[in-house]
Amino acid sequence: MYSINNYDYIINDWRWISLQKLGRISKLEFSLRSSDSGDFGMNTPGYFCIGNLNHEVPTAATEIKQLHASVYPNPFTDFLTISGISESANVSISDISGRKIAEYKDVTNNQNLSGLSGLKSGIYMVKVTEGKNTFTSKLVKK
Repeated sequence: MYSINNYDYIINDWRWISLQKLGRISKLEFSLRSSDSGDFGMNTPGYFCIGNLNHEVPTAATEIKQLHASVYPNPFTDFLTISGISESANVSISDISGRKIAEYKDVTNNQNLSGLSGLKSGIYMVKVTEGKNTFTSKLVKK
């Protein structure tokens, strides 16, 4: 919240923003904020317009199959193993707040992911992405 009126302004023209860099997504969320806010929210009107938003509809069962990967050991100490993938996959590890801790590209079946001994003890989320399919698992670091 700013108390200086010089920071109060209203954008009176539409701005084009391309979402193409997001790639293939399944959900889109918007939020509005203002430099002129009070105890009950924004004091100025907030608007946005969505146009030319395209979506794909899966046309084959192979496009919507669930990935059945395994991540072990759980709990882990310094490495993880990913199994159950048939192609190379991308793997990301995030802490419980969603902050990405590590990322691995082109992971193959039964490959060990090392370099995790420096992580603090706690709960982590592992996301395995193979093509259009994903698998997410909760793991505990000893």
